Amino acid sequence: MRMDFLDAEIAGEQILNQFRKGIDLVISNTTDGSSPKLLLNFQDVDFMSSSAVGELLAGLKRIQGKEGKVRMANLAPSVREILLVTRVLQQIPSHDSIDDAIAHFN
Repeated sequence: MRMDFLDAEIAGEQILNQFRKGIDLVISNTTDGSSPKLLLNFQDVDFMSSSAVGELLAGLKRIQGKEGKVRMANLAPSVREILLVTRVLQQIPSHDSIDDAIAHFN
């Protein structure tokens, strides 16, 4: 499943609730015995709050708990820096394009 962020900032309770619901959907739609796969497209994102980083890590743990995989694509330099400092990039692979991220799921 692919999740595209359409806002320039990932912050605020409304966006974080949508992200949580997206994670729930990814997990619940994986009922055929396969592992959940989630591609996060950050193409239009310039900023992530610390709460968003926490939600990202919580979502990662939930998906990994189901033997799933998460990939990120199209990180802006400002978002890449936030994820580097918080060590998220050590846990979730990042790719320059959606096609590259999809290729690395296999």
